[in-house]
Amino acid sequence: MTYTLNPGCQTICNSTVLVHVAADGINDTLHHIWDFTRKPTIFLALTPLNTELIIDWDNFLSKNEKGAVKFSNDVIYAFSLVFDKIIEYNDVNNTAQYNPTNNSETYATVLQPELYNWTVERKHDTDNVIAFAMKSSDYKSENMTKTGSVKITLNAFGNSDHSSLQPHLLHTTNATQVDVVLDGLQVKYTKSRYALGLLIVSTDHKHSNLTQIKRKSLDDEHSPGIFTIGEVLTTQNVSGDKGGYLQWRTVAYTSSGRLMTNSTNVIETKASHVEFPDKRLNLTVAGSYFSEKLSHLPVHEMFVSFGAEEDGFYPKSGYLSWTVLAGLGRPAEEGFSLLVLLILAIGLGLPALLIIVGTICIITRRVARKRDAIFITN
Repeated sequence: MTYTLNPGCQTICNSTVLVHVAADGINDTLHHIWDFTRKPTIFLALTPLNTELIIDWDNFLSKNEKGAVKFSNDVIYAFSLVFDKIIEYNDVNNTAQYNPTNNSETYATVLQPELYNWTVERKHDTDNVIAFAMKSSDYKSENMTKTGSVKITLNAFGNSDHSSLQPHLLHTTNATQVDVVLDGLQVKYTKSRYALGLLIVSTDHKHSNLTQIKRKSLDDEHSPGIFTIGEVLTTQNVSGDKGGYLQWRTVAYTSSGRLMTNSTNVIETKASHVEFPDKRLNLTVAGSYFSEKLSHLPVHEMFVSFGAEEDGFYPKSGYLSWTVLAGLGRPAEEGFSLLVLLILAIGLGLPALLIIVGTICIITRRVARKRDAIFITN
């Protein structure tokens, strides 16, 4: 894996952050594009080998950005996740479920992520991990100033393994891990909770739907007590192994310690098709790449909210973190590790062995008694 920051751009990109990670396989290349020029965007593209990312920076950074992002060869499949909104809502009924149809100012306040001033807080590059941590503590709009910070950390991996970060998601080499932290955000309501508005676009058929599932994992070794996994799958992912997906454990954390004692729930709405997708994505690398093709592609919107009845709302801790994988191909499935299999073998095998040995001893003693009785009789 290799990465480039603002590839091919010079002085006009001094305040721009776009990371391109190229991961070569045997027959193809997976491109991870992490764009923070406006709305935070994760863009994944599978291409033939020796395919270059080409960005017309003057066009991309201007209002007329259609077609400014392209590749030197045809893309096999593309999938993108866009952070469209950060929503503070007043959960007066303590349901922890955001209602996107309620537009009242007394219910919800919408923050536009493109109005944050994103900077690189930390970057990490090894053989198996490329990571960028983006942070902003400066939110200003025409009618609002918001204190507190938003941090988004992105990881691309060169191997398949569990992440070192709670809840230790199992990733493949075909995924970007996204970790979102809302830390010390100023609140407007006494019963404030937060939700994220996500846009999802892929090179599937225009009228295809996303499949949203919850499945149980038998193994909670790496994230104790969390057995439920949430997934969003594109049509090509359901029917084959070429599509895109989102995957997460249904847990968010209300403290940087990330323990079960300071965890809360993750609740998502049903994904719906987006009207006028060109307007919704015009501030993203996805909109620039897909350009006029957007009218022929499926663009979905989904809201993810965080909270539980007993967690005391966001103001109690002033902290929230959520981790999700955005990837291509089949999502990773948890299996039992060697340690768990060994424990199961000992836990189940030892009692069975004792039963067998005990049975043999009892039978042996009974046979011996019968022989003794026959001997005495004779």
